[in-house]
Amino acid sequence: MLESILDTLQQSSLFNHCIQEQLRLTTPDLNRLCDCCLSCIKTSSHLPSLIDQLVDRKLPGVCADHAEALRLKQEGTASYRQAAYRQAAESYTDALTSLDRTSPSGTILATDILCNRALTFLRQTPPEAEAALLDASAALDCSKASSKAWYRRACSHEALHDYAAACSNAAMAAKLSRGAQYEDCIKLLQRLQAAQQQASSPACLIQLDCPACKDAKLQQPVRMPPRWSSEAASEAIPFPDTMLALKSSAEQGRQLVGAHDVVAGSVLWTEQPFAHLLLKQHRKQKCSMCLKPVQAHTSFSCPACPLVRYCSLSCCQRDPFHTAKGSECGMPWSLLLPADVVLATRMAVKLSQDTSSCAQHIQTLQTHLQQTSLPVLTELSLLATLAAICCRRQGRGTHPSAGSILKALLQIYINGLAVVPQQHTDATDRIALAVYPTASLMNHSCQPNVAVCFDGCKLTARAIESVQAGEPLLHCYGAQKGALITPLRRQQLQEQYHFVCGCRACQAGFDETEQAMVGLRCLDSRCSGVVVPKHAVPAGLCSIEPLPSCIGNGCCNRCRKCCNGDFADSSHSMWSDLGAARSEYASALAQLHSSNEVDVRTVTAATQGLLHVSEVGMPCC
Repeated sequence: MLESILDTLQQSSLFNHCIQEQLRLTTPDLNRLCDCCLSCIKTSSHLPSLIDQLVDRKLPGVCADHAEALRLKQEGTASYRQAAYRQAAESYTDALTSLDRTSPSGTILATDILCNRALTFLRQTPPEAEAALLDASAALDCSKASSKAWYRRACSHEALHDYAAACSNAAMAAKLSRGAQYEDCIKLLQRLQAAQQQASSPACLIQLDCPACKDAKLQQPVRMPPRWSSEAASEAIPFPDTMLALKSSAEQGRQLVGAHDVVAGSVLWTEQPFAHLLLKQHRKQKCSMCLKPVQAHTSFSCPACPLVRYCSLSCCQRDPFHTAKGSECGMPWSLLLPADVVLATRMAVKLSQDTSSCAQHIQTLQTHLQQTSLPVLTELSLLATLAAICCRRQGRGTHPSAGSILKALLQIYINGLAVVPQQHTDATDRIALAVYPTASLMNHSCQPNVAVCFDGCKLTARAIESVQAGEPLLHCYGAQKGALITPLRRQQLQEQYHFVCGCRACQAGFDETEQAMVGLRCLDSRCSGVVVPKHAVPAGLCSIEPLPSCIGNGCCNRCRKCCNGDFADSSHSMWSDLGAARSEYASALAQLHSSNEVDVRTVTAATQGLLHVSEVGMPCC
């Protein structure tokens, strides 16, 4: 359906003329370009049904399902009765995910499910008292008249040995209870008072018949941080550290440089993203806000839809896009449209509300509009127009213009970073897409002097070489030297980033160092030479991309012995060894990033594991 609409747009002479007209302008009008796009695609018979699908809140897996929540709650109760507490907690979590907690009936059911999940946490060995306390507090946020929630929170404080708070909550539970529940609350209160006396707490005991205690202000539910707002937006770009400075030149444009001499290994800065988006395949395993792992039995979900999960109630309450008025809550387009389009929509929404210097800096990021190919610009214009239509159709939240989304999309295309876990083996391990204010100022080198790593969505930039004051801080936008041969690296950079790379690695070309990085050891065990295969080599053996044929002659550069065999066939038996060695090496690198006390033996052993695979016929280094 989308392909058909795109074909209509590509064949439109009116739209092609509009693109050419805008590209000739010093300051192109992206809103006009998107308006022309909309005018051209209105003739497509597929457009109405596509938009209906993108905003249909009744699609399975997108909207809340009260009946499914009830079924999962019953499933959790059955598991609880069998003492399968972890399994019960997971069922209750799935029930909460399927529930619209903003509706009256959903609020009542959510209160009950949260209390039940809190009980499963308290029954586990050892008890997960802090998780139970969070659930009980969340239940009270749904209904402060729930005696069950007050009771669960009293039990949670008891497990944490906070007897004063436990007594306060138990007293409130007793006041709201009737019959057998009241008797249970009284027994709990008496037990807590005895425990408080044994602990010799200076706090007074709470008596139900004490006038002072009746009038006392009972402890209220835990206050969580407010959601994102323009007043609480990202910090300004005066740089977070005096180690950084900004220079401009006609050849390089703006570039980040070291303000002082930097020693290799130094942490240059850390920062949070201006905008980020968790990739859809990770939405059940990672927190949508901080990108840290979520536990299946303790995670939180959006109050009104099952599209995202959070590691904590705090993260849940800070997400501006999943609220009663959130632009993505329960909307299929946030899953069906490409990730960079959804992130561009988020950026456009945030930029329309944020007036900080950081937002002003993001506004000035390059788009390279004039260098973007016509097919790519046509497709991006269509996607931005569709996203803007979806935002208007849903009738809530901020409605960014199609032009502002297109601009953000072009900026992400040039300045976006893939967020990867600390332990990763290749570029496919990405978990999110993000735009970082400071990192976006780094220029490229295929042999960089800066490396970045991520703890959740927090970026840490570290110098991997010593850098003198005034020298540029360089990050690699794609494949580094050794991961891909020079001609292919330069081709990829020119296609996406619109420049011909002239870094020190590319200037050296396909020299002996790079040949050693992508080549194979000579088959003669007495020789230490390098063989660059004459035949094409599949991806993953010598580099991350396939090696084309005829880049080498199949002969050793030392002994000149020809080794024209099919390396791909002889390497199948070593795939498992190579995979295991890569995993150990990734684990060692993660340890390097996360700890100051590194076990050098672990890193050395992992490195030797890779070299051992190399010595039996795989890449030299």
